[in-house]
Amino acid sequence: MKILGRVQAILFGVAGYLILLVQQIPGIWVWVPLMAAPVILILYALGSNLPSGIIEAYSNLFNFNEVFLGKILIIISVVFVIYSIVYLGVKKKRGLVTSGPYRFIRHPQYTAFLLLTIGFTGWSYFYITNFFGMSWLSAEETIALWYLELLAYIILAFIEDKYLLKKFGTEYDSYKVKTPLFIPFLNTGKFDIVISIIAFSILLYVVVQFPLI
Repeated sequence: MKILGRVQAILFGVAGYLILLVQQIPGIWVWVPLMAAPVILILYALGSNLPSGIIEAYSNLFNFNEVFLGKILIIISVVFVIYSIVYLGVKKKRGLVTSGPYRFIRHPQYTAFLLLTIGFTGWSYFYITNFFGMSWLSAEETIALWYLELLAYIILAFIEDKYLLKKFGTEYDSYKVKTPLFIPFLNTGKFDIVISIIAFSILLYVVVQFPLI
């Protein structure tokens, strides 16, 4: 019982720090590991799900004979996420960042992470359906895993919006009204999350169902 009590104390202590971290959202370089956690977990899970070793599987990234669209998404999203993070790190000292990639969407990093994992999900799905019995996740579970990641980024975006609204007030409120959540040029107000889910789902469907284009 004493051991159980110690474990509970440690867990509550860690949870306290995590709650504080989420509430405060400190500087960008501290926030990056937290916002990258869902994509790291899904990439590890999908990499472990492939029939070959993780290193060997990811070394095939530039083999465009399979999952062409998915691999293009992977490459573009990696470049985009690095660009948006660096841009934010440079510009944030001047106040609310509404230029560069933030001119078109409020959370470009999350959009990039979601596109990245759509590409990897399509790739993993292709291997599962063509190499039977060689993965620990089924095709359906692989898709479900991606939707869990999507939910995680919706929650993170909500937390970040709430924090920025508190920090910048009406300036961020005006920016939020005219700038979409994840999808550029699709600012649908209260239905922003629903439209984002539909748009990402359509893209995921295309990547999964047409792996050779």
